[in-house]
Amino acid sequence: LMGAAGAGACLGGILQWRWPAGSIQRPLAAAAGLGLCLSALAATHDSTLAFVILVGFGVCSATVLCSASAAVQSFVPDSLRNAATALQVTIVLGINPLGSALTGWTLEHFGANRGSAALGLATLFAVAVLSLTSGGGRVAKCETAPNESPS
Repeated sequence: LMGAAGAGACLGGILQWRWPAGSIQRPLAAAAGLGLCLSALAATHDSTLAFVILVGFGVCSATVLCSASAAVQSFVPDSLRNAATALQVTIVLGINPLGSALTGWTLEHFGANRGSAALGLATLFAVAVLSLTSGGGRVAKCETAPNESPS
């Protein structure tokens, strides 16, 4: 079944290459899809349905990572693009051990079904909070570098 998530991630990467995102809306929608996939996976006991859900999970996972990166790169000035991308990669990779430990703890204490449902609901809650606090997902593109005056 994990191969289904990998196939979905490949598909999601191809879709992002074909239709790149330039706003925060797509990563938020894909993160909501991740939450829904986790919750749906918790509710199913059919391996065929789990396969389909995991393909969707892979697509959403790749979409979150790729489109968030594209959004960050489009919102920072050209002179800071490398630094912003490096910071984003450092944050994503740096938070993985914490997320893995939290996921493992949740699944150990609540079981696979209830733990997956709880993680899916937590993901949906985080997306809702981010959607409400991001001003509807609209972020102004930065046109000037620091210490430059707008023309």
